Amino acid sequence: MERLDFSESVPYSAIEAAIHMNRYLSAKNYVSGKRVLDVACGEGYGSKLLKDWGAKEVVGVDISGEAIAKAKETFGTQGGITFLQHTCETLPFDADSFDVIVSFETIEHVDNPERFLREIARVLRFNGTAVISCPNDYAYEEHVENFTNPYHKHRWRFFEFKDLCEKFLGNGETWFMGFALNGYCNLPISSCGDLVCENSDLSNETSLTHLVLPEHQIEGNNCQYYLGIWNICPPFSFTASVVPKISIEKPPFLFSSTSDAASPAYNCYISLCQQLSEYKESLTSIKQKNYGERVKHERTIQLLTVANEEKAYLWKRIDTMLPDYEYMQYLKGTKAFKAIKLFWRLKDSVKCFFHIQ
Repeated sequence: MERLDFSESVPYSAIEAAIHMNRYLSAKNYVSGKRVLDVACGEGYGSKLLKDWGAKEVVGVDISGEAIAKAKETFGTQGGITFLQHTCETLPFDADSFDVIVSFETIEHVDNPERFLREIARVLRFNGTAVISCPNDYAYEEHVENFTNPYHKHRWRFFEFKDLCEKFLGNGETWFMGFALNGYCNLPISSCGDLVCENSDLSNETSLTHLVLPEHQIEGNNCQYYLGIWNICPPFSFTASVVPKISIEKPPFLFSSTSDAASPAYNCYISLCQQLSEYKESLTSIKQKNYGERVKHERTIQLLTVANEEKAYLWKRIDTMLPDYEYMQYLKGTKAFKAIKLFWRLKDSVKCFFHIQ
C-alpha cells in the first residue's frame, strides 16, 4: 500500500497501519519544539502525529492534490499544521527553513532522486535532523511471486541507498533496517475489562512504541493469557516482547559493494552464499544417490522374492517326482534291465562291424 487511505471505501489494514506508523515513530524523539517538514505527507496522519508529539509547527507537502485535500479535511483543523500541494524536487521554501525533515517512502517515486536530496539538504537548517526511508523492493521479489510495483521509478540495495543519501546529507548518524515482528504484549485494561488506551498512544515520554487500531475487538475471549499486578507505582502500562520475523536462508536485503565499508560484510555474505550453494549441491547429490540405492534395493527384494517362489515351486516338483525316481533306481538294479542294456550294446557293435546304417 503506497499510502494510508482514510476514506471508508478502502478497508482498514492493521499491518499497513503499523508499517506506516513505525516509520514516523523513528522521528518522535526529535520533533519536540521544532519546525518540521513532512515530505510526501499523503493524507496527513503523520503530520498530525508529529504535531501531537510536540512539534511547534508541521508543514506537510505532497504532489497529490487529492491527498492534500483529504489531509486538510481530516487533520487541517488542528492548529500548527499546514498542508501544501507541491513537488518535492523543487520545494517552495527558503534555505535553512526547517529543524527536522521527514520523508518516508518518497525517493523511489521521484524522477530525479539527486535533485530531491539536494532540496532536502537546502531547506534543512545547519545541524538539523533528517529522517528518510526507502523500501527494499529486492526483499519483496525474494518472497512475493511475480512482484512488481508500477509506482516505483527507482530501487536500491541498502549500501546504494546509504551512499546516495550521504553524498548530499553527509554521514548518517544512525542507520536502521525495518523488519516485521512476532511476539506477545501486555495491554492494560480497566476493572470492567475494557482496553484502557484503545485509541491513544500507550508509550511514555521516552518509549517508541505505539498501538495501532486493531482489526478485531480485543477482549478476554480472544486473549492468550491473563496477568494481574498488585501495589505498584507508577501504574503499569504497555509491555511487549518481540522477535524479528526474518528468513535465515533468504536475507531480507542484499548487500552491494559500492561502499568500502560494505566490503567485509559483502565478502562474508558472498562466502556464506557460496557455502550454502555447495551444501545444497551436496545434499542434492546425496539425495540422488540415496534414490538410486533405494531403487536397487527394491529391485533386489523383488528378484529375491521371485527366486524364493521359484525355489519353492521346484522343491514341490521334486517332492512329487521322488517316488518315480526311486522306482527307476530300483529297475536299474534288476537282471532284466542289465540284459536289455547288454543287448543294445551288442546290436550297436554288429551295426558298426557290417556298416549297417
